[in-house]
Order: sequence, then structure tokens, then C-alpha cells
Amino acid sequence: MIADETHKQETRPQTDSRPRRRFWSRGPRPPLFAYLAVSPTLVFVALIVGMPLVYSVWLAVHKANPITRKNTFVGLDNFRFVLSETSFWNAFGRTAHFVGFS
Repeated sequence: MIADETHKQETRPQTDSRPRRRFWSRGPRPPLFAYLAVSPTLVFVALIVGMPLVYSVWLAVHKANPITRKNTFVGLDNFRFVLSETSFWNAFGRTAHFVGFS
């Protein structure tokens, strides 16, 4: 009778709470190969985007003549000239109108 009244407890094997590591895994490594694989593409995209951007800023602050190949630094005079033209403001107003009502 004593044997019938005892509760049987389930015994579970004691396991570690950490996930099991595979034998080829050496833990977290810096993604050096990923950076090396992506870097040529990043350099290419930076050149494709950066070169025209730098060239357009250079053209904006120079008076460039493509025939004589003479370039003169004028600073912000190109912007002053464009902003003082009435034809620029007329075109800007029409563009703003079309963008606003489309």
C-alpha cells in the first residue's frame, strides 16, 4: 500500500539553456567577408552619384565656355543672375501651378 500511494515524479534530464553550437561554429564573427563583397558595388554607386553631383556644383560656380575651354570662377553670380530674371520666375510660377493642381 505504501508503494501505491507514492507519487511518481518525472525526471527530466538537466539541459543547458544555451542553444547548442555546431562544431564548425566559432561564435559570432565580424562580417568582414560581407563588407569586402559589397564594397566594390558601394564604390561604384558612390562614383555614379558623386561625380555628376560634384561636377554640377563646379559648373554652378564657374563661367564655363566649352568652345574656348576657358573657365572663370564667378561664385554665386550665376545664381544672382538667374534669380533676377523675370522669365525664371514666370517659369517657376507655371511649374508650381502645374505641380500644385496635378
